[in-house]
Amino acid sequence: MGSTGASSGNGWVIPNKFMYPLYWTALCDTAPGLGQSFIYQLFKLAVGSLVPIGPAVVVSGANTFTTGLVQPYGYVSRLDTLFIHVITSAGAAAANHRCMILMRY
Repeated sequence: MGSTGASSGNGWVIPNKFMYPLYWTALCDTAPGLGQSFIYQLFKLAVGSLVPIGPAVVVSGANTFTTGLVQPYGYVSRLDTLFIHVITSAGAAAANHRCMILMRY
């Protein structure tokens, strides 16, 4: 099974010195389809390197539209940038992807 990747050119810049991501979730307006999947992963860009700060989560099948709540690990520093990376299986339906991150100081 082949896969294709999609990344937003924009991330979220952390405005405060230290913040802890509590949860994140991603959702799509169209399910990937039978036998297909979307894989979501939260990364931070820190000192020029992309670092995963949580597990990759798979949304698959014809009736799944969300990752549910995912608990990341670690913290993010001021001026780190957060990204959600999406990888789609080769035959997955076209979809709009959205994500939300709950943070605390």
